[in-house]
Amino acid sequence: MGEETDGTRGGTAGVTRRGTNGDAAPAPPRRPRRRLLAATAALGLLAGAGTAAGIAAATWPDDKSEVPYVYEGDAVVDSAPVRSDFLEVRVTAYHCGMAFTTGTHAEYYARGQICRIGVRFDNQQLVTANIDSRIQKIVLDDGSEAVPDDVVMQIKRQQQVQQMGARNIVVLSYWFDIPRERRPVAIRVRATPESLPAEVALPAHTWERQ
Repeated sequence: MGEETDGTRGGTAGVTRRGTNGDAAPAPPRRPRRRLLAATAALGLLAGAGTAAGIAAATWPDDKSEVPYVYEGDAVVDSAPVRSDFLEVRVTAYHCGMAFTTGTHAEYYARGQICRIGVRFDNQQLVTANIDSRIQKIVLDDGSEAVPDDVVMQIKRQQQVQQMGARNIVVLSYWFDIPRERRPVAIRVRATPESLPAEVALPAHTWERQ
């Protein structure tokens, strides 16, 4: 009969198994190396994920950062936020003097000049809010007012009423068609038709007719 003994060789624990013919039986397959390789691969994946997360954290915009929403040709409006009822309002930029504009399916040629004003709304209440573009007005240098042009707003796919979530922020573009000889001096924004308006002055700027 063969023998099976436990012992040590050179200080290393081992097992000797002998078959019926006295020859040493093959040792069972060893798995520690396979486990080590798997563990090393897992650590490599974790390290790569950690590096990617670090890069993303360094390059991804901070939720609290101010996004300018300024386009080529815009005049930047650097003003403090104002408030109409539950809405905090800030104008980001505006652009006037445009003779025409295009959308995805149509072109629009101004009767006078096209003005676009970017407005940032911050809903401070704990319920949703509806922002109605038809009650937002641009104030001209002769004291007159104008509401966003419905045709241009449709071409630019801007909704008449924009719903926003509670404690949420949205930036909208309002498109106006104003007389060519007039200059905008402010925008008056209301949270609701019954709310007192918030007014933001627009800095003087001259555009070449485009």
